[in-house]
Amino acid sequence: MFSIGLDWRRDAKGYRLADMGRYGQSIVRNGGEWIQTQPLAKGDLLYAEFAGIKTAEQLLNFVNRYGFLASGFTFGGSIDPTTLKPKDDGHEGELVNEHLENARLVRLVMKAENAGRRSLPAKDSLALSEILEREVQGEFSLALDRDRGFHFVFHATSLMSAIWIQIAQRGSGGVRLQTCRHCGVLFEVGPGTEKRADSDFCRTSHRVAFNRKLQGKGA
Repeated sequence: MFSIGLDWRRDAKGYRLADMGRYGQSIVRNGGEWIQTQPLAKGDLLYAEFAGIKTAEQLLNFVNRYGFLASGFTFGGSIDPTTLKPKDDGHEGELVNEHLENARLVRLVMKAENAGRRSLPAKDSLALSEILEREVQGEFSLALDRDRGFHFVFHATSLMSAIWIQIAQRGSGGVRLQTCRHCGVLFEVGPGTEKRADSDFCRTSHRVAFNRKLQGKGA
């Protein structure tokens, strides 16, 4: 396992949905000052949170918490990998439909990995390849580590890139997502996590509460 680094920016006044005509709905800034953020500092399950997005309103809530997914700047599209500057693709903000499609593909990848499959339907596989090849995802560096001497850090170019790297890292390490039978929250199980692969509850107290509820119904 390696660390994922991302120094990001978020609009202090938040974001809103806007109609961009032929481009459809877009998420645009409200014009506040940029706030420096580190969305991955406490976001080990950021990819799972993003996977749950199915509507424009859910996407807006996500962006208001973490900032734009692709660039962190005013205009839409992605960052030009040759200059690391935003590209103006003719619309303001970031397009809702593009990110909803990203979330759908994330869900498909997670579902396939949980089922032990390593492939997607041809159409979805092609769509995923086009997304991942569209821009540079980031680069590795070495960081000093008092315990191990050094460790690898992957510096993501965007929040969306960081989410894809989280998925790839956990999939290659055998980590899966499970839904807690008591509260419905997603949690990680498998190698390198605190939960066995067959765990049904995110914490012991929820297992106890669930069993007590079953016993109460049987009384």
